[in-house]
Amino acid sequence: MSDFYINKQGTAISSFKTIDNQKTALFSSSSLLDSLLNQNTISRNVLLAAIQIQLDVMDSAMANYDTANANNAIEAIELLFSDLEMVSYNGDSLFMDNWVLRNNSADPVIALNSAISVSDITESNEKSLNEIGLMTIAKHNSQFTSVQLSILESIANQCPVSGGQAVFRARAILALVNPNQHYDDRDICEPFGGIRIKNNSNSKLLACKVYPNPAMNSVTLEISDNNLGKVEFSLMNATGQKLLSKSLPEGQKSFIFNIASFDPGVYQYQIVLKNQSSINGKLVVIK
Repeated sequence: MSDFYINKQGTAISSFKTIDNQKTALFSSSSLLDSLLNQNTISRNVLLAAIQIQLDVMDSAMANYDTANANNAIEAIELLFSDLEMVSYNGDSLFMDNWVLRNNSADPVIALNSAISVSDITESNEKSLNEIGLMTIAKHNSQFTSVQLSILESIANQCPVSGGQAVFRARAILALVNPNQHYDDRDICEPFGGIRIKNNSNSKLLACKVYPNPAMNSVTLEISDNNLGKVEFSLMNATGQKLLSKSLPEGQKSFIFNIASFDPGVYQYQIVLKNQSSINGKLVVIK
């Protein structure tokens, strides 16, 4: 495996391997910190147990009208609570110091990831996933912005064959937000082999392609049958609002749509043929 990365030196793959190594270091706490946190937890548990003992003593003394022992127990409880407050403060400080350390350590990794040049969809997805993870999970931030969620959803709805392993990582992260979300890769990956439908008039199989999918700036509609006649293409957002439509006259076999102004996300498209049969599919737009 080391030979593989040696051969890939200077490429995005090599850079992503460096990012992965640094992310592992971010999530690895030091043995000293682990020891201090463990000792802090033990100290708190000891103090809590001692407080409970004094509470029992106080209850017994008050039940027997033993004012002296009750007062002694109250004084002991006050001292123990003071010690507990200090131990808790020290524990919070350890967590805060660790948070600040990880927060500061994540920034150089974010900068390194931003500088990586990508050349295809899989690399773009990897870079986007790294950025989101470093900006959130690596910094103890469990809240995603609407833009981050949109990017995650656009990657998660890609076909893993074209989108790479980042597709599954995006789905795993989104499961934290919506564990009931389901992805049907048979449906998602269908456009990559062409969508085949059955013509009700003569039972002949027809094929249409919408590619690339995912797409960045433009998408091509390609018709492979000369006998389809006029074809209507519509693209809608997640709420069903029609964003663009185009009529392809009879004989025209392809058309390129400009989607450079579209936000990243998952869109629905519909192709209506001359015989009113239709093709429906999803188009993923990434940036």
